[in-house]
Amino acid sequence: MLQVCVFDLLYVFQLKLALFAHVIRCEVNWELLRYSAFIVVRPLWWPGSTRINRRAFFVSRPPLSSTPTTTIPRAQRLLKSTSHKQPSISHWRGRSIRPTQYWTCRGSISAKTNNMGCKGSWGYLYRGQYYIIYEGWSHPECLGKRLVSAVPSEPDAFKVWLAETKLFLEQVEETMDEDGSYRGVSNVLSRASYAPSITLDGAYFEFSYLYDLDHMVFVISERVFFPLDNLPHYEEWVAYLAVDGALDLCISPSTPDMFRRLVDERINSIKTLEAWEKEDLKLYEKVVPSMIEPSTLYGAPAPRWLSSVRNLAKEIFAGFISARYSAISTISMNFEELVFQDLAMELLTSAAPINSTFMADPEVAQSWVRKYELLNSFDEEWVRDRKFYGIDDPPERERCNAFWFRGRLIVLARTLVKEDHFKAKVGFVVRRTREKGLRECTALLWSVHHIAIVVVSGEKVSHSKVIPVVAAFGRENAEYERQFDKAVELLVHHLTPIAIDGGCFFRARLPLDIFIRIRDFADEETCAALGMTSKTLRLEHLKHPWIGPYVMTNASRDDDGFYARHEETGRRYKITIQPFPCLPYLDYDAIEDRQMNEKYVIYRLPFKFLDQSYSMYRSYGLDAPQFKKIHGYEVLVDKVTPEGGLVRLEPHSLLQSQKLASYLSSFSPYADFYLEQ
Repeated sequence: MLQVCVFDLLYVFQLKLALFAHVIRCEVNWELLRYSAFIVVRPLWWPGSTRINRRAFFVSRPPLSSTPTTTIPRAQRLLKSTSHKQPSISHWRGRSIRPTQYWTCRGSISAKTNNMGCKGSWGYLYRGQYYIIYEGWSHPECLGKRLVSAVPSEPDAFKVWLAETKLFLEQVEETMDEDGSYRGVSNVLSRASYAPSITLDGAYFEFSYLYDLDHMVFVISERVFFPLDNLPHYEEWVAYLAVDGALDLCISPSTPDMFRRLVDERINSIKTLEAWEKEDLKLYEKVVPSMIEPSTLYGAPAPRWLSSVRNLAKEIFAGFISARYSAISTISMNFEELVFQDLAMELLTSAAPINSTFMADPEVAQSWVRKYELLNSFDEEWVRDRKFYGIDDPPERERCNAFWFRGRLIVLARTLVKEDHFKAKVGFVVRRTREKGLRECTALLWSVHHIAIVVVSGEKVSHSKVIPVVAAFGRENAEYERQFDKAVELLVHHLTPIAIDGGCFFRARLPLDIFIRIRDFADEETCAALGMTSKTLRLEHLKHPWIGPYVMTNASRDDDGFYARHEETGRRYKITIQPFPCLPYLDYDAIEDRQMNEKYVIYRLPFKFLDQSYSMYRSYGLDAPQFKKIHGYEVLVDKVTPEGGLVRLEPHSLLQSQKLASYLSSFSPYADFYLEQ
């Protein structure tokens, strides 16, 4: 009776599904419905839609845990029509095997439709070859927990696990189609020449995991690394996961150094000194540099009016690190690539006062990105667009380890914590100064994680100690926090515009008040242009930077924000910039708040670096910030009342005002009136 009821219910369900498919013009794979727990419904008008064949792929895999053996039943007719080669490992039919040794059958459907839950992948890297498996429910709490827990922590057991895994991978056959494509392969241990987060059919995967047996590391989403033979237990491992300001998965800034050092040495070990670097090391020993006293590193105290500008630069710099920590924390592994040079320069420009441009309109921010990619990207679509618009391709760039920025010689370094490498970089500064015939030179040795200052004055050479920057960011230690603050202060001090230093003639044919009043009626681009005409106006531009539609006037009394006026209405506000911090991965409430709740955001124009990686989360909120390639800062706005009080403005009202201002931009005579209302 029960069997009859089950078949009756299945018949009713199939009938309803058929009617539904007829209404929306879909095709249903009935054979897959009969023998699988997965139903495939694909619209006939779907791009690239084809009928789905009855292929199923079973592949064995190395044991992830020691589980009791059982018998896997036959899949009946599902394997009869398959034309793909099966791995030459033990056949599945009728054997007593571990359940974890076999992958489930999902049919040869697109990875975009066959994975339930959170689409993901995991696999191995062995002898330069990637072995990839696709799976749903790939969250760290699910798939990540299983993969981490499968690695033995006891050394002898780990050696056995490693040997068994390598033996298994040596027997895996190729599953590629004859034409070289992998399309149609799902949940199969596939061999590829690229990392598993790059999907075989172009679908977006949220998480990927990799047992890198060549470098002995465990990798999550190509941005989080742990030593494979020293992998923490799951509870500790998941606590070291975080999301940065762009909600990309990253390692927590508070993760102990022992994990980072092991990974850094294995992925991209620090090379011995080259011949020319050894010559620079000899030059260092010859000149016998002195040590700069910490009290003299920062020079004379900055004037009061400049303190607010410097505080803003500190917020921008720290906010950029937290927004792109996923990329910044692993950038040393790509030291030889152009991306290291671009990211290192982007960090310096964010710390340089009055060197950042902000925009509150996300459409304008996206236009920045599109324009930059049109002029600089070599992706096929942008190359095609350049040909269409008659724009020349950008010249090929070469990797450069030394350049000038704001009167300082910037020297990029793979590491500054190894003594011989540090001394060689100091010797390089001395050699470059003499080659250029300079009497005075101040250089910044910059490895992103650390910084050092070198000063050459005639025959005298001095340098500071190595100071941690990104290496001290986000650490749960008061000493690290103090070191990070000192490092940022050092960057801001040495990258302050030279235009404010001495020799300025402040007399003008027109009174300065008239110039300033003219400037009040100009937009940001015009103000910057006026600043190039004279040192006086450049100084005024430095005093009053623009933050989106707001022009800074002075710092607040308690130094927790800035007073500013609106560019259109002239109304006075207090604004507070709040960078988006790194959040623990398990802090679901904070992550959901960032995803779904409206926030008033200003976007920073990228100088060189555009993050080309994906963002892990996609927000369904219409006005929630998304930083796919650029980053931004949350801004809290308080209206200053006539009595001097503050009234906090809701993000929704600010966003609506912004949209209204954009809409009324073509009706400029009436825009100010409506904004005042």
